[in-house]
Amino acid sequence: KVALFAIALFANINYLLFILNPAHADNLGFFIMTGIADTIAIVIFVSTWATALYFELSKARYYREIAELRQKGSYLLRRKVAVLVTVVNEDLSIVRNTLESAKALIGEKEIYLLDDGRKPATQALAAQLGVRYITRENNAFFKAGNLNNALRHHVAEDFVLVVDADFALHPDFIQRTLPLFHDPRIAAVQTPQVYSNEETIFAKGSKYFQNLFYTYLQPGKHLLNSAFCVGTNVIFRKKALAEVGGIAELEHSEDIFTTINLLEHGYKVSFLNEQLAVGLSPTSLISFYTQQYRWARGGLLMLLKHNTLFNRRLHPEQRLQFFLSNFYYLSGISVIIYLLSPLLAILLNVKPLSDASFWQWLPTYALFFCTDFLFFLAFTRKHRLQSVMLGMFSFVPYMNAFSSEFLGWRKFKWKTTNSRSKGIITKLLFPYIIYVVFSVAIGYFLATGILSYNPGLILYYAWLAIDVIIVAIFLLHAYAETSKVAIPVLEQQDQFDMSTAELLAEKQHTENLVPPQPVPQPQPHIKRGSRLKGSIDIDDMPTLNIPVMSREAKN
Repeated sequence: KVALFAIALFANINYLLFILNPAHADNLGFFIMTGIADTIAIVIFVSTWATALYFELSKARYYREIAELRQKGSYLLRRKVAVLVTVVNEDLSIVRNTLESAKALIGEKEIYLLDDGRKPATQALAAQLGVRYITRENNAFFKAGNLNNALRHHVAEDFVLVVDADFALHPDFIQRTLPLFHDPRIAAVQTPQVYSNEETIFAKGSKYFQNLFYTYLQPGKHLLNSAFCVGTNVIFRKKALAEVGGIAELEHSEDIFTTINLLEHGYKVSFLNEQLAVGLSPTSLISFYTQQYRWARGGLLMLLKHNTLFNRRLHPEQRLQFFLSNFYYLSGISVIIYLLSPLLAILLNVKPLSDASFWQWLPTYALFFCTDFLFFLAFTRKHRLQSVMLGMFSFVPYMNAFSSEFLGWRKFKWKTTNSRSKGIITKLLFPYIIYVVFSVAIGYFLATGILSYNPGLILYYAWLAIDVIIVAIFLLHAYAETSKVAIPVLEQQDQFDMSTAELLAEKQHTENLVPPQPVPQPQPHIKRGSRLKGSIDIDDMPTLNIPVMSREAKN
């Protein structure tokens, strides 16, 4: 992978220098437009895979450091942890599932149900399960305000575990995370958001994106002291939160801004690459769109208005890593340009590169494309087509977020009681429907002679045909799968390239380090709903049966 990345890096830089050389331009406007798209894409590619490769090369050191902290901090397992479950209007069966998994946690804990929906039925559920129920008069700052209300007025524990209502916790969550706070600089320990369902193209693609991010990128960022909180499956040191004024009070993206506040005060956010909670990925177009839009707004807000490159309270590597993480959401600009380029070339009979430059461009592009594609294959295993299609679709929520944060246009708000509404889906897919219809019309006009065929544009004809096929397949999936009523069964996956047990054994052999003794594991009995099958492959953790209902099931 190192050699392949070195070749890919050379190919990317070589290609970028070529396409940014104005001597190669034909139509200057078109040349600048495609240059912008390629520059964004190359920056994202190089930064993403460089971080992933850095973790690959430092994996053993990463797990050894975790093992040392876990051994030295075992005394912290006597401390009590507050478990905060935030809810608004989630189905009670989903909330019950999360609370039952919280009650099965090994260790001292106090469970709080933070209800911004103020529903008597939710309060009754809390009483039935014996957990503390907290509500407030308003929903100011949404989730951030809900958490801060509990932290400031109700929670007495020194450590706080935050989990969303649609995740199920592994019983060992506290056992695996709490000892890491032996390092007094650690303010938070974040664990992965693991998705297990694969019912639809949206679920499959989302699961791939999450697995890539949490398997390679977050651990790489951890090694660069740039890991960040993602809002759930995270445990905080309450004292550190108090020093920065609590959770950052924003209507969205409070997690990453809280991370910045902690880093500015000299704290660290640790990422633990172990699957200790399981949830469900978006199974419909609307839930996927809403998720991506929310994440993009937070990233673009930080990129455009609170750019970390100019934050002198952060270390240089932190400034760069957070900038690059948020820069990713500009990929929507590249996708739009790539979709429109063949249309513009065919309709206006223009090209970004001169004919003479084209034959120089072709081998440069071939090397660039092949090395990037091979590197993509080297780090991915499943759902590649689904991820490509969702990547093409993501420009809609990304550009909507861009218009909201940069141009100040009306913020997107989603209110619907039926996430499978055909009318809403058609509205979201309208740009793609128009794209396919328009492209097919161009093909018809070329076939009938209404538009003149230009042999010099054959590359753009092929480009347009490929785009139309991918978009058409996506549209068919979007309509067909939205009509499904998905109640998935979670399947927990073993996704560790090297288990913690193996690394502990290696460290014990080389440094005579004795691993901590395993904590006795009770067998939880949860009889409701569907079952979670499989086990987490870290130190022979036990199989946990966790019932989880789809977020779409309630509709």
